Amino acid sequence: NFGNEIQLVGYDLSPVEPLQAGDQFRLKLFWRAIGPATGSHKVSVQSYYGNGTMVAQKDALPVCDREPTTTWDLGETVIDIHDVTVNADAPPGRYPLYVGLYHSESGAPLPVLDTAGNPAGTQALIGEIEIGE
Repeated sequence: NFGNEIQLVGYDLSPVEPLQAGDQFRLKLFWRAIGPATGSHKVSVQSYYGNGTMVAQKDALPVCDREPTTTWDLGETVIDIHDVTVNADAPPGRYPLYVGLYHSESGAPLPVLDTAGNPAGTQALIGEIEIGE
């Protein structure tokens, strides 16, 4: 639940085998509008380690920059595909994969809410990617 506006109801990540530095992976996100939009929000897909060193990142409006969250109907499920490139200098390893939403003009993140409705950060950990030797 992102700010009682948008719910991430599922995702699909491919390929699942180890990636190489410079490879691209596809993340398909399934969003549902659960409340009125407070503005247009961008999706942020990030994988990083340690002190925040990025392994992969992509920020964009949903549905290939074509369907702002302000156009979603309440209850609508939106399929949102992101092709994300692993940094060319990414070292081998397993890295967490996060998704977040933020206001496209102000940059203010939508809070992630736990099942009780309490703030639980600004990103949802959805899985991990593996970068091979």
